[in-house]
Amino acid sequence: MSALYNQVGQPDKALATLLGRNFQPWEGGEGMAVEQYMRTRLMLGRAALKRGDAAVACREFQSALDTPRSLGEAKHPLTNQSDIHYWLGTACAAIGDEASSHAHWRAAAKLKGDFTGMEVRPFSEKTYYSALSMRKLGLEAECNSLLGAIEDYAGTLLKLPWQN
Repeated sequence: MSALYNQVGQPDKALATLLGRNFQPWEGGEGMAVEQYMRTRLMLGRAALKRGDAAVACREFQSALDTPRSLGEAKHPLTNQSDIHYWLGTACAAIGDEASSHAHWRAAAKLKGDFTGMEVRPFSEKTYYSALSMRKLGLEAECNSLLGAIEDYAGTLLKLPWQN
């Protein structure tokens, strides 16, 4: 249900669903509740930034890093959180906390690979946020190199035959 609420732009209802009960590890399957929780908090944080409330955005993004026990599982240790760190850095910059913004962008820039679909992959959509963070830190050559690697990886995936 929370995924549907997020898809139709109702993260407040998604959050109420996620926090309204205790989940068992088998519900939703391998990290789905945790993923929706992170998406929900990111959506709420971006909405707060859009309306100019960077302090609320910081709290929402920080909450995305801290998975509540009621979800019945924790994030996999190899889960890439560069998107969360990128947005947390952006919110910290908006409130004038340059040291924290740079620390979060550095954390995002350092993250490599991702654990998604029950396997470790060299890239995911979150890798893009590592590149954006590099750009925020003025690491343009590193950013462009990573974006090129993402493009090469996507090209390789396009050439793979469909699996049935």
